[in-house]
Amino acid sequence: NHAWVKAREKNDFSAFAPSLKDCFDTATEIANLQRGPDKKETTSLYSQMLDEFEMGMPSQRIDQLFHEVQSALVPFIAKIRASPTK
Repeated sequence: NHAWVKAREKNDFSAFAPSLKDCFDTATEIANLQRGPDKKETTSLYSQMLDEFEMGMPSQRIDQLFHEVQSALVPFIAKIRASPTK
């Protein structure tokens, strides 16, 4: 993307924000269309978008996995940061 290349060259990532917003808006519109009006009450937009990359994986399971990773990593990182030898 030309806008990304220019923003990166100038180290001005706010210049890329409009293009990024367009990408998110388009992805949201596609997910809403794929979800359809009959699933709007039962399927979150996040779950619909997630299904594009992790088919059949409910968002609740992803949340559970991230919670497990966070529960293990936060104390581990704190221990590393407190170590005098790092």
